[in-house]
Amino acid sequence: MKLQKAKLLDGRVAWMVLNDNYLPIEPIQKYLRYLDNLSRSPNTIVSYARDLKLYWEFLEISQLDWHEVTIENLADFIHWLKKPDDGVISPQSLVSSRSEKTINRALSCICGFYEFHIHRGSVGKDKQFTRYNMTTGVRQFKSFLSGIAKTKPGKKSLLKLTEPRKFPGCLTQNQVKNLINACNTKRDKLIIKVLYETGMRKGELLGLRIEDMGDCGTNEIAIVARNNINGARVKNGASRVLDVSKELIQVYEDYLIDEYPDIEPDYVFVNIWGGKRGEPLNYRLINQILKQLEKKTGVYVYPHLFLYRLNQGLKFSTLKGDLQTIKDLAGFLSAEYLDSFDDIDDDILSKYLGVVNNRFTRNNRQSKLSTLKRFLDIGTFNGWFNVSTYILKKNGAHRVKPSQIEYIPDEVLKQLDEHLHLLPAPVQRMVILIRTLGLRSCELLGLKFDCLRQHKNQSWSIEFVNWKFNERLDRLPINEILANVIKQQQLYIKKWLGADFEFLFCGNRNGGSGKTDNLKYFFPKPKVMSTPTFNRYLNKLAKHCNICDNSGQLWRFKSHQFRRTVATKMTNEGVRQYVIQMYLRHCTPDMMLHYAYLLPETIQKEMAEFRKHKKIIDITGTSVKSVHSSLDNDISLQWLRSKMQPKALAMGFCARPALLKPCPHANACMSCQHFRLEPDDLPALKQHLERSQKLKNESKRLGYIRQIKGLEEEEVKLTNLIKTLEDNNE
Repeated sequence: MKLQKAKLLDGRVAWMVLNDNYLPIEPIQKYLRYLDNLSRSPNTIVSYARDLKLYWEFLEISQLDWHEVTIENLADFIHWLKKPDDGVISPQSLVSSRSEKTINRALSCICGFYEFHIHRGSVGKDKQFTRYNMTTGVRQFKSFLSGIAKTKPGKKSLLKLTEPRKFPGCLTQNQVKNLINACNTKRDKLIIKVLYETGMRKGELLGLRIEDMGDCGTNEIAIVARNNINGARVKNGASRVLDVSKELIQVYEDYLIDEYPDIEPDYVFVNIWGGKRGEPLNYRLINQILKQLEKKTGVYVYPHLFLYRLNQGLKFSTLKGDLQTIKDLAGFLSAEYLDSFDDIDDDILSKYLGVVNNRFTRNNRQSKLSTLKRFLDIGTFNGWFNVSTYILKKNGAHRVKPSQIEYIPDEVLKQLDEHLHLLPAPVQRMVILIRTLGLRSCELLGLKFDCLRQHKNQSWSIEFVNWKFNERLDRLPINEILANVIKQQQLYIKKWLGADFEFLFCGNRNGGSGKTDNLKYFFPKPKVMSTPTFNRYLNKLAKHCNICDNSGQLWRFKSHQFRRTVATKMTNEGVRQYVIQMYLRHCTPDMMLHYAYLLPETIQKEMAEFRKHKKIIDITGTSVKSVHSSLDNDISLQWLRSKMQPKALAMGFCARPALLKPCPHANACMSCQHFRLEPDDLPALKQHLERSQKLKNESKRLGYIRQIKGLEEEEVKLTNLIKTLEDNNE
């Protein structure tokens, strides 16, 4: 009897159990084909084929017909698996040649095999070696989480050995650190870091694609169930998104820039040298990498150990805090009269966020939101409920410090301009567009061939798909120079790819060569270029031309840096925040905290300009200081109020302390003690005075005595304010 591997015409692998005449055993083959049609794991199918082969050998030795097997025969099969022999029963205790877990898997396979043939009618129902346990009894009390999982009968085998509980072990932080230090390549370091931070399975690691990795500032890895040429697969087809650290994304980007082969990127982990350079890693190679690290460090390692490590060192206080967070949510939902988790929507989560923001400090708030998001994601993943956690992720994100905003400094941009001609012409045009317009990389690379629009007034605009907001169409105004750049690229696409290619930019057949003398060469391919390939062109140029910042450190380009650079330049040029938000197509003004950086030179310039101003006056024309004496000499605070805060007033600014409640005197600024004016407001004051005089003359003509009196008082006040400001400005 033999287990035979076969390759089908469609490339899939099939397993067959052959008898002594080298013919397939029909009952086994039908069951294996049934498992394959259900898309069971290839590892499961080959394990079941091996178990059925052992079972058929036992039937031959025991001279049994598989149709007539009883539960007593299966009990004998258990003994045979422990110590296969020719039917000799030893009175002495024997050491089992197979573990309890292996034997239970074989029994599970045999029970499933007979259950399949019962439904086919090949054997009678007396060969049902499993039973179903139904939940009995009615309890009056039900916990809050009762009912979130679907209730179904439990399936239990009549034959099962007790498996001893064994702790598989776990990796310590020092062991993981030693493994990372022992890696010879950045690819291997990335493998260890991904396994360490995410605990993903080996098949999930090998199936990662470039589009699954974080981009545009998102530190996430998407696990997607798909068919892979290296045989990697996601267990149970469970696609999900995992949060990772910024440091891991940085290691990933360094690997793409320094080691990734000269091919169009697809799989993340590929052979970086050898005859099959660029092909995705398979199970054998990943095992070989881990074995080599084990020899170097003496640390026994396999992928599942990283999963066990994730559950190591969790303190009881942490578990207690997590349970308290879920309990708080349960209390809130009960107060909102919700019956199940399926009733949770964005409005409910927004209300709960308001409660969390009022009750907890910022650090505690982030911890609780992270725990809550993890709980809801696990529940959604397991099918308990379906709750979107996007709003939790959005509100739980940390605030970015100005020094952490990655924009491209002027000295780097100047060097990029000097060496831009070394890049292929299509890549040059990409850089010009993204640097000028601040597009997202997906917007740039996804530009349609006919994206250019000319209007009746001879102005130009560019139309593109905003993938971040429900694939809506957006437009940005451009000048004639950029329009000519797009026209040149359209001619390039027509020449090399014809009119059938629908995008403005295409990919390169060799994916962006790593050789500096080949940087200029570009072989058009009818495929959209990926973001890593675009970044790789820029970083190869930086390495070749030694593009550095002021500290002498080699600059690492990322496509999103251009977007942040545009926001920073617009902010420092004095463009209003609302205009920048609309230009960059941000959902909320808070996103500016992640993009715009106020340069020190801009602050110094504005401060110097502010110091030139004369004294500030109130509504009576008197020079005033701050209401709070401790802030009288804080010129920075005054400048922030007058220059940096968004102005909602036609002139002047409000000196009302921020600690007070919202202003109760809407539209009454000219009679408020907190209203302040400066010489820059003179033109607006004179226009106001002119309007008041016109209204006074019209009121006199109509005989409005009451209105005349109020307008005369306002005229005197405005005249006094104008005179005081003009005197102080001389």
